[in-house]
Amino acid sequence: MSLNAISKHLKLLEKAGLVTRRTIGRTHLIEANLKKIGLIEAWFEELKSIWELRLERLDEILKNGGTQND
Repeated sequence: MSLNAISKHLKLLEKAGLVTRRTIGRTHLIEANLKKIGLIEAWFEELKSIWELRLERLDEILKNGGTQND
């Protein structure tokens, strides 16, 4: 990955508030915002549970030959 590509990705992460940058001379220190990342992780867990339920239901339907018992 090129330095320009890395810089572009870091700028997007900064804009989203997922990382912060501190500059000391020519050195850029990048730090993850763990609070926001935790919010994203919780959101993914919510989506994961929804999809697990849907996939379990699909599996039941497929095992019953495609007929629904509602």
